[in-house]
Amino acid sequence: MKWAKSHVYRLAEKMPDDNTELVARAKAGDIPAFEQLYRQYSARIYNFARQLVGSADDAQDATQETFVKAWNALPGLRKEATFGVWLHRIALNVCRDLGRRESMEAPAEIRESAFGNHDTNELSGRIVASEINDAVHKAIESLSPEHRLVVVMHHVEGLDISAIAEILGISKGTVMSRLARARETLRRKLSAYLEP
Repeated sequence: MKWAKSHVYRLAEKMPDDNTELVARAKAGDIPAFEQLYRQYSARIYNFARQLVGSADDAQDATQETFVKAWNALPGLRKEATFGVWLHRIALNVCRDLGRRESMEAPAEIRESAFGNHDTNELSGRIVASEINDAVHKAIESLSPEHRLVVVMHHVEGLDISAIAEILGISKGTVMSRLARARETLRRKLSAYLEP
């Protein structure tokens, strides 16, 4: 089965290019290097936090706290190449510390769906797109927190299975199992919108 009209999600921006040298400089206390890392990752971390905590204000606070904690813990980072995964792990822990883990919501808005990118003047087309987006929101929101988290990380954030496993501290098999179960649940709940 395929999602109607292609993908429901657009992947978030790609992970920044290899920045091992930049991370090494930041580890050595180079503030401009860390500021550049902040510019590369802050929007991505904000979006990740926003999906976990639901509130824009809480997401901004979580993003700021993530980078403060990252700066303080940076000297202990062993592999510069894993900076992005490490940073997501810090963000996840910060969001958990905010006491929001059990009440995580689906993203306030699904990032640009394939429907939102088409310039259509037909009211019926917009109504159908809105109806599908609402159905997807409700379906994702109905998932268990564990399933919702892996769906958001994989399909919205664009993280691969290995990165998700490392961030969550679980095995790749567990990530794949949660994704499979979540997809099956979403398939059932969204069957009216799927092509045969």
